[in-house]
Amino acid sequence: SSKRVDCHLRGHSATCFGAICGLLHMDETTCATTYMYNIARDMINAAVRMNLVGPLEAGYLIHTLCSRLDSLLSMLLRLEDG
Repeated sequence: SSKRVDCHLRGHSATCFGAICGLLHMDETTCATTYMYNIARDMINAAVRMNLVGPLEAGYLIHTLCSRLDSLLSMLLRLEDG
């Protein structure tokens, strides 16, 4: 006889994302890269929905931003280790 337990768990998205990455045994760099790409994509998609940029410009922005995220992330991880 199993009971259904209603509970409302709350947490910051970065904390939840990190916890899931930990459960999946992802390394720190892969976890951080995936999180940053998702945040960048979500922000640009929100700009498209608000008609701040068009879909073609959004594609260009995602491409440009994501190509710079790798170098930014590697710099931040080096600072954290140093």
